[in-house]
Amino acid sequence: MSSRARKTDTAVVTSQDRPLKDYFCLADGRSAALLNSAGGCDFLCWPGFDSSPCLAALLDPRRSGSVTVAPAAGQIGAAVWHPASRVPTSAAANGMRLRCGLLDDGAQGSVLVWQVDGAASSTARIALTDPLASGGSGWTLAPGGQGWRSAA
Repeated sequence: MSSRARKTDTAVVTSQDRPLKDYFCLADGRSAALLNSAGGCDFLCWPGFDSSPCLAALLDPRRSGSVTVAPAAGQIGAAVWHPASRVPTSAAANGMRLRCGLLDDGAQGSVLVWQVDGAASSTARIALTDPLASGGSGWTLAPGGQGWRSAA
């Protein structure tokens, strides 16, 4: 699948396949995140700009991690800036809506958060990628408040 397609399958497209124009930059004066159009964070310098990046798959996907929040199945539309905000928003074919923001944590720090809205039967998948660690392939948030379960 081409990374230029407006709809992407997050299980197929990697940070190496995405042009830079498909990224959103969130910054708050303390830290910054680069979010891809499919709902993933491929670069995050945290807790500050002078810190080593804790997510850097954009630079080297073989040695650095990323985090993606997306529908458990199906495709997600390309993200757009939410009107009158600094929040990228995307929607899936099943009606699920994803928004991501870099917020003040109340203790002079920042936190990267995702908001997932959808029907009670919708399932979101959170994939944490750390190429240097062995094991799991992510976590899934079950519908109806049933909690987290390993995707492995």
